[in-house]
Amino acid sequence: MNILIGVCGFGNGHSARQASVLKSLLARGHRVTLLVFDNSERYFQRHFPDIPRFGVRVPVIHVNATGIDFGKNAAEPLNRFDDGHTLNFKAMQAVLDTFGDPPDLVIADYELVAAQFAYAVDAPLITVDQHSKYAGFQFPLMNGYSRLEDRSRLGMFFPTAEARYAASFFTVDYPPDPRFAVTLIPPILREEVLQVTPTLSQHIVVYLSANLHVQHNPNAILETLGAFPEQRFIVYGLAGQTSSNVTFKPFSTTGFIADIASAKAVITNGGHNLLSELMYLGKPVYTLPAASFDQQCCADAIQRNGLGLQVDQFSTDSLARFLANLDDYRQHIHERRGLSERFDGTAYLMERLNQQFGI
Repeated sequence: MNILIGVCGFGNGHSARQASVLKSLLARGHRVTLLVFDNSERYFQRHFPDIPRFGVRVPVIHVNATGIDFGKNAAEPLNRFDDGHTLNFKAMQAVLDTFGDPPDLVIADYELVAAQFAYAVDAPLITVDQHSKYAGFQFPLMNGYSRLEDRSRLGMFFPTAEARYAASFFTVDYPPDPRFAVTLIPPILREEVLQVTPTLSQHIVVYLSANLHVQHNPNAILETLGAFPEQRFIVYGLAGQTSSNVTFKPFSTTGFIADIASAKAVITNGGHNLLSELMYLGKPVYTLPAASFDQQCCADAIQRNGLGLQVDQFSTDSLARFLANLDDYRQHIHERRGLSERFDGTAYLMERLNQQFGI
């Protein structure tokens, strides 16, 4: 079967998820081609250099409390590209040239050019992401953030689909939205995480994403870590001078996974993929979610189920409270409070796709 996968390039979670899907499809003997941009283009060039991939251009879509902010999108400098249509049409033609015919299936992970191509050539389209659950279920406001952020984008990008699959490390008890049917699947974890055996050491991993740098003062965060000399912190995502209790490391997949697998806790933002991995590994989380509904919702699931602590600002008091309750958080994770029953989303997805498309 010929399968096209479109992978969002904003952040790395989409690429990590689709890498697992890609490996499963290749193992089943399918031919796969990719549409990529920005981070996803670099990711697949590095990890899957032999898989055909074609770069596309997509707009930055800003949102507000009621949905898409059209005026802000019109003023966005990153949306002022002259070669977007040319590049996208070239990529679509390249897919046809690679396969010789329209693909038998198109998978879109929050990537709209693949969906447009599927509509144009009348190929079956499915979406596989984590965001679709916010359209498929009537989530309440989260700290002033609305599900309309994702509902408006998804409605604009993927108005129809053969099926919509949304990964979730937490259970969803909110009423479904009948206008946007979505099937929840377990988290799709990296193979490297599934293969590691978690242990309990004495260090705490601090992973600060680019979004976190915008919202918080990195220097203030480092000063706060220094207020806990009895703790050992391994910091990713920041550069600084190693001290008696803080070690800075450049990011590497192998090293990072080894450190989170042996950590006693992790300090990070509210990204769905990393939080999924940490729940699978049994690690309590001190989470500073970014300014998006998705991250606020993921952090809320951590807080509401007693799996860690959600905070708006990094502080000595909140970190002390978090460290004082690590045993309780670990117990709640062990009890799977509010968590998905399965953490094998790739296998679950393949089961569904085999039933639906004979994959």
